[in-house]
Amino acid sequence: GEPSTVRFATDLLAVAIAGDNVYLSEDGGRAWTRIGQSELEQAHYYLISPRFDADHAIYTVGTAMLYVSTDAGRTWVEAGQGLPSCEQYGGPDCDVELLESVPFDGGYTVYGAVRHDFHSRIWIARAVMD
Repeated sequence: GEPSTVRFATDLLAVAIAGDNVYLSEDGGRAWTRIGQSELEQAHYYLISPRFDADHAIYTVGTAMLYVSTDAGRTWVEAGQGLPSCEQYGGPDCDVELLESVPFDGGYTVYGAVRHDFHSRIWIARAVMD
Protein backbone atom coordinates (compact mmCIF):
# COMPACT_ATOMS: atom_id res chain seq x y z
CA GLY A 1 0.00 0.00 0.00
CA GLU A 2 0.84 3.65 -0.07
CA PRO A 3 3.02 4.90 2.80
CA SER A 4 1.13 6.94 5.39
CA THR A 5 4.24 8.64 6.77
CA VAL A 6 7.62 9.33 5.14
CA ARG A 7 10.59 11.30 6.50
CA PHE A 8 13.91 11.97 4.85
CA ALA A 9 16.42 12.25 7.70
CA THR A 10 19.22 13.10 5.26
CA ASP A 11 19.46 13.27 1.48
CA LEU A 12 20.01 9.50 1.44
CA LEU A 13 18.39 8.15 4.64
CA ALA A 14 14.60 7.87 4.68
CA VAL A 15 12.02 5.95 6.70
CA ALA A 16 8.44 5.17 5.67
CA ILE A 17 5.42 3.65 7.40
CA ALA A 18 2.89 1.71 5.31
CA GLY A 19 0.14 0.02 7.29
CA ASP A 20 1.99 -1.55 10.21
CA ASN A 21 5.26 -2.03 8.30
CA VAL A 22 8.37 0.13 8.65
CA TYR A 23 10.67 0.58 5.63
CA LEU A 24 14.14 2.12 5.38
CA SER A 25 15.93 3.55 2.36
CA GLU A 26 19.61 4.44 2.36
CA ASP A 27 19.78 5.58 -1.26
CA GLY A 28 17.43 8.54 -1.33
CA GLY A 29 14.26 6.48 -1.77
CA ARG A 30 15.22 4.45 -4.84
CA ALA A 31 15.13 1.13 -2.95
CA TRP A 32 13.28 0.28 0.26
CA THR A 33 13.89 -2.51 2.78
CA ARG A 34 11.24 -3.68 5.23
CA ILE A 35 12.98 -3.56 8.60
CA GLY A 36 10.19 -3.97 11.09
CA GLN A 37 6.53 -4.39 11.75
CA SER A 38 4.51 -2.83 14.51
CA GLU A 39 2.73 -5.53 16.46
CA LEU A 40 0.62 -2.90 18.21
CA GLU A 41 -2.95 -3.65 17.19
CA GLN A 42 -4.26 -0.26 18.30
CA ALA A 43 -1.53 1.77 16.58
CA HIS A 44 -2.87 4.02 13.87
CA TYR A 45 -0.79 7.19 13.79
CA TYR A 46 2.98 7.38 13.59
CA LEU A 47 5.48 10.18 14.15
CA ILE A 48 9.02 9.82 12.85
CA SER A 49 11.60 11.70 14.90
CA PRO A 50 12.95 14.87 13.31
CA ARG A 51 16.38 13.54 14.35
CA PHE A 52 15.82 10.05 12.94
CA ASP A 53 19.33 9.96 11.44
CA ALA A 54 20.77 10.15 14.98
CA ASP A 55 18.14 8.49 17.20
CA HIS A 56 16.17 6.12 14.88
CA ALA A 57 13.06 6.98 16.94
CA ILE A 58 9.49 6.37 15.80
CA TYR A 59 6.44 7.03 17.99
CA THR A 60 2.90 5.70 17.80
CA VAL A 61 -0.24 6.02 19.87
CA GLY A 62 -2.37 3.09 20.99
CA THR A 63 -5.38 3.14 23.28
CA ALA A 64 -4.32 5.76 25.87
CA MET A 65 -0.67 4.69 25.55
CA LEU A 66 2.39 6.14 23.80
CA TYR A 67 4.84 3.64 22.29
CA VAL A 68 8.36 4.35 21.02
CA SER A 69 10.91 2.48 18.96
CA THR A 70 14.52 3.63 19.06
CA ASP A 71 15.74 1.01 16.59
CA ALA A 72 13.84 2.17 13.50
CA GLY A 73 10.73 0.11 14.22
CA ARG A 74 12.27 -3.27 14.98
CA THR A 75 11.02 -3.27 18.60
CA TRP A 76 8.50 -1.15 20.53
CA VAL A 77 8.17 -0.24 24.22
CA GLU A 78 5.51 1.57 26.25
CA ALA A 79 6.70 5.11 26.87
CA GLY A 80 3.78 7.00 28.38
CA GLN A 81 0.48 6.28 30.08
CA GLY A 82 -2.67 8.23 30.79
CA LEU A 83 -3.00 9.78 27.36
CA PRO A 84 -6.48 10.80 26.22
CA SER A 85 -8.40 8.16 24.31
CA CYS A 86 -11.11 8.47 21.69
CA GLU A 87 -13.09 5.90 23.69
CA GLN A 88 -13.91 8.57 26.27
CA TYR A 89 -15.38 10.81 23.55
CA GLY A 90 -17.23 8.15 21.58
CA GLY A 91 -18.29 8.49 17.99
CA PRO A 92 -16.45 7.87 14.75
CA ASP A 93 -15.21 11.45 14.27
CA CYS A 94 -12.40 11.22 16.80
CA ASP A 95 -8.68 11.00 16.16
CA VAL A 96 -5.61 10.95 18.38
CA GLU A 97 -2.73 12.60 16.57
CA LEU A 98 0.98 12.91 17.32
CA LEU A 99 2.22 16.40 16.49
CA GLU A 100 5.91 16.73 17.38
CA SER A 101 8.72 15.24 19.43
CA VAL A 102 11.43 17.30 21.10
CA PRO A 103 14.51 15.57 22.55
CA PHE A 104 15.80 16.27 26.04
CA ASP A 105 18.69 14.63 27.87
CA GLY A 106 17.50 11.06 28.46
CA GLY A 107 14.28 11.09 26.47
CA TYR A 108 11.70 13.00 24.47
CA THR A 109 8.75 15.27 25.05
CA VAL A 110 5.96 14.28 22.69
CA TYR A 111 3.09 16.64 21.87
CA GLY A 112 -0.23 15.39 20.59
CA ALA A 113 -3.89 16.26 20.13
CA VAL A 114 -7.25 14.58 20.45
CA ARG A 115 -9.66 15.91 17.85
CA HIS A 116 -13.38 15.23 18.14
CA ASP A 117 -15.87 17.06 15.94
CA PHE A 118 -15.20 20.74 16.70
CA HIS A 119 -13.24 20.14 19.91
CA SER A 120 -9.51 19.57 20.29
CA ARG A 121 -7.41 18.84 23.34
CA ILE A 122 -3.61 19.10 23.41
CA TRP A 123 -1.56 16.73 25.56
CA ILE A 124 2.11 16.38 26.42
CA ALA A 125 3.93 13.15 27.33
CA ARG A 126 7.53 12.76 28.43
CA ALA A 127 9.12 9.56 27.16
CA VAL A 128 12.16 8.72 29.28
CA MET A 129 14.50 6.23 27.64
CA ASP A 130 16.51 3.72 29.68
